[in-house]
Amino acid sequence: MEITVTRQDLLKELTAIQSVVERKTTIPILSNFLVEVTDGAEGGQINITATDLDQAIRTSAKAKVKKAGACTIPARKLYDYVKLLPDGEISIKLLDNHWVQIRSGRSNTKMVGLGRANYPQVPELPTTASVKIPAAVLKTLISRTIFSISNEESRYTLNGALSLTKSTT
Repeated sequence: MEITVTRQDLLKELTAIQSVVERKTTIPILSNFLVEVTDGAEGGQINITATDLDQAIRTSAKAKVKKAGACTIPARKLYDYVKLLPDGEISIKLLDNHWVQIRSGRSNTKMVGLGRANYPQVPELPTTASVKIPAAVLKTLISRTIFSISNEESRYTLNGALSLTKSTT
């Protein structure tokens, strides 16, 4: 894997998803971002995924791809490092044994990641169906059901509400 991405684009995406990453976890891979690089007909793309097994966020940005691939990078270290870099291009390259080299201008560092195969699978959401509901109607629906949702974290099945939609066409 080898890409070049602008600092501004990368920092924007990292800022959006870094809050999901567990800082103190018993599963070390959950403190990493999953970075996947694809090379398509419209140009390259970097996909960044973060999860704590309860919630997951996937985001993407345009990038110049020299070689597609995937790796995991320590989330907090990457975020803090990219914040310190000056504006410009950032080059990310996967080396042997899950090491990742990050270059920008005169700055050059290496971070050790974990194997991509160890990262938990994040389910894909269907993108074919969409529903438009007026905000006032949705607010009314929520206000009529919110009382039945539990605040107790140990009983996950009671912490949410099920919304069923039916097509009228």
